[in-house]
Amino acid sequence: MSKLFVMNKKIIITLALLLLIAGSYFGYKSLQSDIKRNLLSVLPENAVYILKTNELTDAWKEVSKTNIWRHFIKTKGFEYLQSVDSLLNNTLLDNKASKVIFNNRPTAMAAYVTSATDYDFVYVVDLQQSEYIKKILNRILQLSGSHKVVKLSYNQIRIYKLIDKKDKENTVYITSLDNLLIASFSYKLLKTVLDEKNKSHWLKRPDFQQVDDKLGNGLVQLYLNYKQLPNYLRIYFNSLSEETKKIIQDLDMTGFDITHDNERIGMEGITLIDSTQSYLNAILDIKPGKIDSYDVISNETAMFTAIGFKDFDLFYQSLLNSYTGKNKSKRTSYRNNLKKLEKFLKIDLQTDLFDWIGQEIDLVKIHSNNRQRPADLLLLIQADNITDARKGLTHITEQIRKRSPFKFKSYNYKNFTINYLHQKTFFKTILGDLFDKIEKPYYTFIENYVVFSNSEQVLKNFIDDYVTGNTLSHYKDFMDFKDEFNNKSNVMIYFHMPKLYHILQTSLTPKARQSLEEKKDLLLSFSRIGLQLVSKGEYFESHSIIDHDEEALRKEQAEQLAKKVDKNIHNVYFEDLEFKISFPDSLQIADGKYKQFYDDGITLKIEGQVKDNLPYGIWRTYYPSGNLKNVANYDEGDVTGEFYQYFDKKPRQLMVQANYDHDLLEGEYFEYWPNGAIKAKLHYKDGKLHGESLYYFPTGQLKTKGKYRKGEKKGKWLFYNQKGEVIGKKRYSGFLF
Repeated sequence: MSKLFVMNKKIIITLALLLLIAGSYFGYKSLQSDIKRNLLSVLPENAVYILKTNELTDAWKEVSKTNIWRHFIKTKGFEYLQSVDSLLNNTLLDNKASKVIFNNRPTAMAAYVTSATDYDFVYVVDLQQSEYIKKILNRILQLSGSHKVVKLSYNQIRIYKLIDKKDKENTVYITSLDNLLIASFSYKLLKTVLDEKNKSHWLKRPDFQQVDDKLGNGLVQLYLNYKQLPNYLRIYFNSLSEETKKIIQDLDMTGFDITHDNERIGMEGITLIDSTQSYLNAILDIKPGKIDSYDVISNETAMFTAIGFKDFDLFYQSLLNSYTGKNKSKRTSYRNNLKKLEKFLKIDLQTDLFDWIGQEIDLVKIHSNNRQRPADLLLLIQADNITDARKGLTHITEQIRKRSPFKFKSYNYKNFTINYLHQKTFFKTILGDLFDKIEKPYYTFIENYVVFSNSEQVLKNFIDDYVTGNTLSHYKDFMDFKDEFNNKSNVMIYFHMPKLYHILQTSLTPKARQSLEEKKDLLLSFSRIGLQLVSKGEYFESHSIIDHDEEALRKEQAEQLAKKVDKNIHNVYFEDLEFKISFPDSLQIADGKYKQFYDDGITLKIEGQVKDNLPYGIWRTYYPSGNLKNVANYDEGDVTGEFYQYFDKKPRQLMVQANYDHDLLEGEYFEYWPNGAIKAKLHYKDGKLHGESLYYFPTGQLKTKGKYRKGEKKGKWLFYNQKGEVIGKKRYSGFLF
């Protein structure tokens, strides 16, 4: 995977040699030929991708001045790029004679799989003509003392093998065909180019021509050939998921015009599909829908795919047409099976399911450090009317419970009802591959979305993030990124690379995993990647953005440190008054002393005074062990005054000391480790965190410090190790982060 993002040393050295040595010689030779070949005409047809520019000098000017390139050349392991940077600047920008030869020459780089574990490149430069070539030739050849030059011949075509005298494994092969200079590290690949030099594969491909015609006049173009992509991905991945295979099979080709600034790469173009039986083909006939799930989706999301459609019924019919095609018996069989299902369960799928589905379906993969569960997913279905969605799904699940042996359960979690349906085929039968990985779903309702998951804990964590506002819409960096895309999409794919890292690790080959770890900082600096597809009838208009942030890895580490701190502290439990004693109006209790016991009738559970059917004065709560749990003071039913929570142990050990003002935390809040050491020192104002907050290791060493204002983190937060060294910094703004 890293080679997709990291410029290989071979590429740089090739380019330097191409420009400084062989380019001049073959540029001179090209003057002797009247044949003018197209830049792409000599490229073999099985390229995975092609990068092309018609203006080499201008392209280098743009690339070399970006922060992205500056990050490359100062990254550990890429220090040699600094000398290459100077070399290319001298060749393309500062050397007058070289500028005449190479000024804005059309150039292409194409990637090819050369074995089961490797790939290589073909480089082509259209040198055209230059009156200064003779003058510069002798001067450039004098610089070739660092390489041994071996002359080879293949089918009567001269090939020059350049061997680095200091590193004999670094060998490049260079030849020319009329006006084209061609180079590769693979002799076999270069011979393939010469064998197929007159076939013009790419120029004869209708799909390539369609893509190329739609592109504008961008400085750089990128062409992706999906038919070769599986072989390329197998170099890095142990296996490809079924979802990945299906998506690749459905696609034919994508072409992009590429633009960039200091911290962002933008790509605009089109995508052609190949399969007639796919979600993509079904979406191609449907107007895009509005994507609104950012208020719900957790900021812990590593990647998500959103499918948008103006009308679900049209999408569903298009999907059915896509899968059944002209096979009437297949369509009839499918409809009959649905009717049998409806009759058996006594449900109406149109009313109970289809009528309430809105314009959006999202498949979400959450960041996780648990390598044993890399496939935990969530599926969000937007509802036009969430009340109808509740009613319809309740009816379906009730009928399944009545009419089949499958289990169904429902319980409350933080005011959200979590439902579990132990039936692995129902939703997949209706909605197909969307439920491929969510066979026995847990589901709940959040805002106007029905949220399904294959994991109970993942769904609970998702709810936790929603309750605390840890959603994408609360993060300025994401919202700035999202605003660069159209509001309506047929497909929106998003990757957050720092959160995707552990998921990638589980699927890579050992060699690719090692490379990923070595280039981790650079790879993860391409922090956010987005791809949007909008239907234009015969093709998808495609828009992609890649954000670069040199601090992305550090920020992610700091964010995870912050989350660990928050999870280790119990203050939210006490903010929410989950310990509070209250009596229902239907239960009238006489004024005076009150005691309640555990089921054994002996062990005291709570005790205190009641006045006007409300807790009054000091109340004590006990663990089943009999140990004191907490002590709280009540005033007309409100918790007011000092509060103490203890660990379930003897001798008695304080866990939390706080102060309340009529159910709101006020003033200093202290939390302790079981060994008695202070764990956290916080400050509250009007029930919200406000002021300096300090967190400690069990040893007493400061772990984290920062400030809150009206319940939100503000300013700079610092994270320490147990040696007192700063290991992370994070600055919080008006958004949550």
